[in-house]
Amino acid sequence: MAFTFTSQCNVPPASASSLTADGEGMHSYFPYDLVRGLNNLGTYVNNHWHYVQASAVSTGQREGRAYASYTASATEMFLLQVPAFIPLWAVRMAWTAGARCVAVSQSNIRVYLSRSPYAGVATDPFDSTLIPASLSRTVSVSITTGQYSLADDSSTGITPIDDSATFLISPGTGSNTKREGYVIVTATGGTNATVGVEDFSFWFLPS
Repeated sequence: MAFTFTSQCNVPPASASSLTADGEGMHSYFPYDLVRGLNNLGTYVNNHWHYVQASAVSTGQREGRAYASYTASATEMFLLQVPAFIPLWAVRMAWTAGARCVAVSQSNIRVYLSRSPYAGVATDPFDSTLIPASLSRTVSVSITTGQYSLADDSSTGITPIDDSATFLISPGTGSNTKREGYVIVTATGGTNATVGVEDFSFWFLPS
């Protein structure tokens, strides 16, 4: 019978350090327990829910934010993409994105579900002809420098999830057991803008 972990951990502090100091006591407890919490959500709630957040490891990311800058009038720019394994029962892909304008203004977030990954140059304007087998949805935002807005497409989402934007795969146990696709996030802003997202979530629904 399946069960949920309920045990608690105790990470003692080193020497006389504070319980909440970096790496000590209760502070260390949170990342330890978070793994179990996420695994429980994945197992018992919806194991096809995905969360993405940038990390500051390249020039295309800043302060936990995926962003893109351009010098031109309103231009669609690539922000990020992730591969997705999709259950056969999925009919719709819902999503939300935390839009954060870095500079000037930002007018929308657009999400594509594609059969193939985007192979364009990230610093160039986004070229949707490179992912001809795809579906997309756009959510408008109206924010300027430093402002945040949640782009919410949880009520409509991308549909239908079929061969038009994904493909069937066989991982070795039977055939046609899942679909695979690529989720691509872009944004558009005003002239000479820097657009971005702080986080992005997507999940699949049966209807």
